[in-house]
Amino acid sequence: MNKLPSLKICPYCSKTVTKLTKDHIVSRGLFIKPYPENLPTVRVCEECNRTKGGNEDYFRDFRVSAKVRGLGQNFHTGQSRPKP
Repeated sequence: MNKLPSLKICPYCSKTVTKLTKDHIVSRGLFIKPYPENLPTVRVCEECNRTKGGNEDYFRDFRVSAKVRGLGQNFHTGQSRPKP
């Protein structure tokens, strides 16, 4: 007797897939090693995991570059912040 594949639903995109992967809800890329052991995870499809991972790399790099620049401008208005 052939068994049907177990179908699963991705919580991010609602696609029905046969395999889900582990995704860290808060990216490990936002931490320095050693990574915290208790980061929450969720099971998602591979496509969503790859997409979210690419966005997290971009977000991390943006935050690092803002820190290096000293946050000299208000990102919402583009106006310089007054010096303390």
